[in-house]
Amino acid sequence: MKVQVLVKNLNKASAEPTSTLNVNVSSADTALSLKENIASKVCLSSAKNQELTSKGKTISDTQRLVAFGISDGDVLELTFEPSEEVFVKQLSDLLLSSKQAISPEELGLLYTHRHGATIKEALASFGKQAEKSFQTFLERQKCIVVEAGLVKCAQPPSDVAPERATGPIEVHVSLQLTVEGAQAKKALLSDDEEDYTLHLDASSAVGPTKDLMAASLQVPWPERQLLLSGKQLEDSQSLSEAGATNGCSLILAAKASEAALAEQLGNLLVEQKAASVSELGLLYCKKYGATVAQALRTLGLHSNLRRFLESHSRFLLEGGCVRLADGPQLEIPSISASDATPQVVDDLEHVLALLSNQSFLNIARIEPSGRSGKEVTIFVAGLPSQIDRSRLLAGLRAPLAASLESALFEGGVRVADEEVLVNVSKATEEMPVRIRLAAA
Repeated sequence: MKVQVLVKNLNKASAEPTSTLNVNVSSADTALSLKENIASKVCLSSAKNQELTSKGKTISDTQRLVAFGISDGDVLELTFEPSEEVFVKQLSDLLLSSKQAISPEELGLLYTHRHGATIKEALASFGKQAEKSFQTFLERQKCIVVEAGLVKCAQPPSDVAPERATGPIEVHVSLQLTVEGAQAKKALLSDDEEDYTLHLDASSAVGPTKDLMAASLQVPWPERQLLLSGKQLEDSQSLSEAGATNGCSLILAAKASEAALAEQLGNLLVEQKAASVSELGLLYCKKYGATVAQALRTLGLHSNLRRFLESHSRFLLEGGCVRLADGPQLEIPSISASDATPQVVDDLEHVLALLSNQSFLNIARIEPSGRSGKEVTIFVAGLPSQIDRSRLLAGLRAPLAASLESALFEGGVRVADEEVLVNVSKATEEMPVRIRLAAA
């Protein structure tokens, strides 16, 4: 979807105090990832106090935009305050890391490589566009020495501790997952020890950063720790206070267990009172960023949510609805015997599991649609914007039907108009699951 962002520089002396950007965002985007996107178009390299708001409400860095309620065409506002002090600190860090005097031109190139903005853009952002030259600016700084056309960092007093790093940093993150329970496994690194590169703010607290990493890596498990060089980082610390630097490697250590999954599902039912099995699965995916089928497979269990719920005394299934055993009693409407069969109740859940296991689509998210409880819209990511997306989506329906057909009875899947109709068994042919495709 596309949103409009009104970017406001709070420094009135800046060369361009206000600008408007049209930005494409996906369901996985958070406020922080949107800021990083904007930073490639507007100079935020020395900015502090960045705040993204929608209709007067602040969106936290770890908040997913879709979960916050942002939809296509919405207008957001990003305010920031460029800081000369932050800029000078960034230059000093570069000079310290170089370990020798360098020319102002070389320092400018290093700054652009590290922070993605030119010296001219950074100076203009906090109102120094009239500065005669970069060297003149450097000569005015007490912490920087300019001699014979070369620049170096002034020696800090030995009794003064160096300041912590500020601003954006790039870190490498690996996922270390430990599985508990009957299917217990040893600690595993995800995806054959593949690591991910994330752009973070050094001033961000460790606690929210863990949530951001979990959302980015699709880790729904609540018990997790962030490790740096084998040491657990405290949630209340900032990344810089914890010792995280640009280019460092972090490990997100998470623990998966049946008890944790049951607790998460129970919390959803506390909010909802009751839901169908398929609705509960969709609620889980929306809140935790991963499907229940993924969570069950991680635990080494069958990817059938109904079977998991039936195995836990905490949950009761009545007439196609699931509720907490100690929750309020519900009046279950009378339904025919054929409608009460597990084949009917589990249709949507089964199809969602097939999509997770077999679909070739780059699925951004799956949302319920319609009133029957058996209609979903799949939002496909990665479609090129310069091509008619409706034609691309139309061309994807037949391959999607073919990929699902192999797992169902012959004739169980067909394409009709703008939908893919899926029947799990011959007993449910009159009420198929309806799948629609849309661009993310």
